[in-house]
Amino acid sequence: MEGTRTELQMIKMSEIQSQEVAWLWYPFIPYGKLTIVQGDPGDGKTTLVLNIAAKLSKGEGIDSEMKLTEPLTVIYQSA
Repeated sequence: MEGTRTELQMIKMSEIQSQEVAWLWYPFIPYGKLTIVQGDPGDGKTTLVLNIAAKLSKGEGIDSEMKLTEPLTVIYQSA
């Protein structure tokens, strides 16, 4: 792919319009956004995230306040 160039586009923060955040699980997981779980090895991050993913993919809420009408699609990525 010699000669292929990608042009860098600069966006001024003054041109960005703020948007209200829709929450999947307030105030922990915004709906449709990237969520990062951080912690020390052995803290249970994987167990927590897989439990959340399993519940949401079955259409179950994470807590009693979350009312889902259908199963959600979840993407889980680990580094």
